Amino acid sequence: MGTCYGGNNGKITILTDCCERSKYLYTYAYTLSYYILDFNDYFSHIYSVSVDEGDCYAREYHHLFIAIPSSVTTIADEAFKSCKSLTRINIPSGVTKIGSSAFYDCRSLTSIEIPSGVTEIESSAFYNCRSLTSFEIPSGVTEIGSNAFEGCSSLTSIEIPSGVTKIGSNAFEGCSSLTSIEIPSGVTKIGRNAFRRCSSLTSIEIPSGVTEIGRNAFSKCSSLTSIEIPSGVTEIGSNAFEGCSNLTYMSVGEGNPKYDSRDNSNAIIETSSNTLISGCKSTTIPSSVTEIGSSAFYNCSSLTSIEIPSGVTEIGYSAFSGCSSLISIEIPSGVTKIGSSAFYDCRSL
Repeated sequence: MGTCYGGNNGKITILTDCCERSKYLYTYAYTLSYYILDFNDYFSHIYSVSVDEGDCYAREYHHLFIAIPSSVTTIADEAFKSCKSLTRINIPSGVTKIGSSAFYDCRSLTSIEIPSGVTEIESSAFYNCRSLTSFEIPSGVTEIGSNAFEGCSSLTSIEIPSGVTKIGSNAFEGCSSLTSIEIPSGVTKIGRNAFRRCSSLTSIEIPSGVTEIGRNAFSKCSSLTSIEIPSGVTEIGSNAFEGCSNLTYMSVGEGNPKYDSRDNSNAIIETSSNTLISGCKSTTIPSSVTEIGSSAFYNCSSLTSIEIPSGVTEIGYSAFSGCSSLISIEIPSGVTKIGSSAFYDCRSL
C-alpha cells in the first residue's frame, strides 16, 4: 500500500477512500522525514492524511514530505487539515480540484505547486498556512473561495490569473506580509473582508469592471496610502476602508452613478443623499455634505483635526470612533442627531 517512516514513537494516521472500501494505516518508527502515498491506480481521491496531534510526541515532527500518486484527480475537503508538520507536497498534474479546507492549518507548509489543470480552489483551502511565502494560482481558476488564503501571514506575493471573476469573502484576510497584489480586469466583486488586515499592502488597483466592494474589504490595511473607486462601482459595504490609518488619497471615477469625491475632498460621498460614507486623515468635507455617515472615519487613528461644514445635520453612529489622535472638533449648530459611539475612544479630545 505504501511506505511510511515515523518518528519519536509518534503516530501517523492515513485514511484514504477508494471505490470499494476505506483503508487505515498506523505506522511507528524512528525518523519521520519522508512519506510516499503509493496506491493502486483506481484511487482517484485523497480523503485524509493527518498527524495525530493527540500524541504528545507529534509536536516534535519536522519536515514531513508527501508525494501524491499520479492517479489522483481531486484533493478532497479537509484532506490534509491540521497536518501541522507538512512542509512540502507534490500535487500531480491530473488534479483538477482542491477541496474546501484541504490544507487548512498546514502551518509548516513552505511551498506547494498547483498543477495548471486545477480549476477550483474552494473555501479555506489554504487557511492559516502561515509559512507559505508565495503562490501561483493556475490560469484555469475563475473564483477564489472564501477564506482561501486567510491567515497566510508569510505570503509576500501571489499571482491571480486573468480568468478570475470573483474574490470571495475573507479570501486574503490576515495576509500581513503581502505588499502588492494585482486584481484581474475580469473581477466584478470583491467580497467582504477580502483583504482585511493586509497590513503591508501599500497599493492596490481596483479594476474598472468591479461593481461591488464588500464590507470591511480593505479594513485595517494600515500601509495603504491611496484608493481609487472605479466609475462602475455601485455598492460599497460598511467599513470598507476602516482602519486604513495611512490613507491620504481617495477618489471616485467620473461618471459613477452612485458615489463621488467632489471638490477634491479625499473622501467617498453618496451622491443622492450628500452623505460622506468614507474619509481619511486628509479629508476635507465639502460644504454640500449634509451627513457624516456611520463609521465614516472609524479607526482613522491618524486624523488630528477635521472641520465639519455648517450644512451637516447628522453624524452617524461610530462616525469618529477610534480616532485616537483627534484633538479638536467643532460641531455645527445645525446638527440635530449624533449617533451612538460617534466619538467613542477619541482619547485625545
